[in-house]
Amino acid sequence: MKAVRIHQFGGPEVLVLEDLPIPVPGPGQVLIKVAVAGVNYSDPLHYGGQVPPDIPVPVLPATPGFEVAGVIEQLGPEVSTPAVGMRVAASLEDGGYAEYAQAPVPTVTPLPDDIDFATVTTLLIQGMTAYELVVKAAQVQAGERVLIAPAAGGVGSLAVHLAKIAGAQVIGLAGSQEKLDLLQSIGVDFAFDYTRPDWVQNVLQATAGQGVNVLLDSVGGETAMQGMLCVGKLGRILFFGLASNRPMPPLNLLLLNSKEQQIVGFGGPLNHPERIHEARQALIKYIQSKQLRPIIGQTFALEEAATAQRALLQRLTVGKMVLSVS
Repeated sequence: MKAVRIHQFGGPEVLVLEDLPIPVPGPGQVLIKVAVAGVNYSDPLHYGGQVPPDIPVPVLPATPGFEVAGVIEQLGPEVSTPAVGMRVAASLEDGGYAEYAQAPVPTVTPLPDDIDFATVTTLLIQGMTAYELVVKAAQVQAGERVLIAPAAGGVGSLAVHLAKIAGAQVIGLAGSQEKLDLLQSIGVDFAFDYTRPDWVQNVLQATAGQGVNVLLDSVGGETAMQGMLCVGKLGRILFFGLASNRPMPPLNLLLLNSKEQQIVGFGGPLNHPERIHEARQALIKYIQSKQLRPIIGQTFALEEAATAQRALLQRLTVGKMVLSVS
């Protein structure tokens, strides 16, 4: 089978396509013939060897890729379901950038026939992240004002939909006119360019000076600090990434205290494995009812994995990026 491999840590240039034997599923595993593999912002940490302290550094050589969708090819010992030939999606520890991938049965979700493989990859990591952020961590309520930074990517665009489903007013930030147009098309109430110096003033004006109830930020750095100025009294601030790769200035604790704001760090949906099934089923129902319309951005071939990662790192994408495998 064809698989993308890394033999040393580095940038996208370390991703190389190789021929490998088709793996054999072990106890409690299934073998999936991969149709689509998802591309995520966590991928560069994996092939760059810069994983968080609580996650083991990949043993080289390794195959990146944390999410796949395809068809069950083979069952491991003592596994009776899902059946061979069933359409499924699965989240993995690694190994997704390949024509075949092993997956533990608990991470495998059967798919209805009316959802295509590319769409379902949005649910596995990015969709679950957005669901946990909006529904569980922030507990967004009808009538609240939510600021999402950035809002045009995979997680951000899904968070826009989920916040609107909850009945909130949504303000989305993006860094280009193309992405601002996209935000308007998916139903944000206001869209502002966070590269402009007046965006904080625009947010405050849009909220009649009250600020937002909830800030969802994965940019970090100075943008996150400015975003905090947009949060009103009793507001909730959730940080779930650091796309800018820039440190935040010191917090204004006096302002934080006077407004009685809450700050929460969000490490991802896998910190709550007991809620994975609930989140996926809810997201599938939203897609089937047309309330949730995931945005599939660029699609690359498996052999173009390095090109896909360069586009990701240069923030040239909108919505969900995928690799078309078979």
